[in-house]
Amino acid sequence: MVKLIGIDLDDTLLNSSRKVSSYDKEVLKKAHDLGIHIVLTSGRPLVGRTIKYYDELEFLKDDSYFIGYNGGAIYKVKTKEELYSCFLNGKELKRIHTSIDKRFDGLVCHYFHIPGKVKYDLMNQYVYIEKTHNDIEMELFNLSNIKDSDLSYKYMLAGDPDLIKEIYKTIPKDLFNDFNIVISMPCFIEFQSKMVSKWNGLKWLAKYLGIKDDEIMAIGDSGNDLSMVKESKYGVAMANATEEVKRSAKFITSTNDDGGVGKAIEKVLKECNQ
Repeated sequence: MVKLIGIDLDDTLLNSSRKVSSYDKEVLKKAHDLGIHIVLTSGRPLVGRTIKYYDELEFLKDDSYFIGYNGGAIYKVKTKEELYSCFLNGKELKRIHTSIDKRFDGLVCHYFHIPGKVKYDLMNQYVYIEKTHNDIEMELFNLSNIKDSDLSYKYMLAGDPDLIKEIYKTIPKDLFNDFNIVISMPCFIEFQSKMVSKWNGLKWLAKYLGIKDDEIMAIGDSGNDLSMVKESKYGVAMANATEEVKRSAKFITSTNDDGGVGKAIEKVLKECNQ
């Protein structure tokens, strides 16, 4: 039986026009009416456009939760109360910042998220996605001035996808041992606490709601969705997902432009006789 469904936003629930299809809305409402918790699970913060998606899915507004920052924060949507958070501290931010190969200075943007704001060192078309996708405040900042007392949900690199692939290969192995590092979109590398993942976020919320881990369904497409798709009993990859996510899924649904989320939910609920 499924009691909680974690759904990624970008390239999963949202189609190529950054919209939720009427079919997916209909299926989500049916699942919600059955008493199933529908939880948007994203690398995004709970600001601006993310809140607007909940406004659009009005049946979720009063009793729903949001897992943001890839599991780094969990919120009650109606009150915006933060139930859980896991930060990088200033020493960790500086360690990451100084570990990136200096050959890439000026070619990619380095930036980090604090509550309600992004601090960045270089504006480019890719970090601008943060502003347009999230409608979040942006502040130009010299990352050499990070203080040990600073706290951040995540540290990010934004740049040309080919360059991001090259940078990813040069990241020191010790950083992979100590941090959760994913390519969340082709133009982004994200660094977070080793404790942070979408699956860990779903497990925390499930425990909070009195739901068992084997009653969780998860749907996603990218590197930051891998943990929840792989570990969930009902882990589903979009047809447009990365090959690694597809290999880890229990099954593959249609694309985000072809009602993949709705089709996956209908399939699983039918199999569970719900």
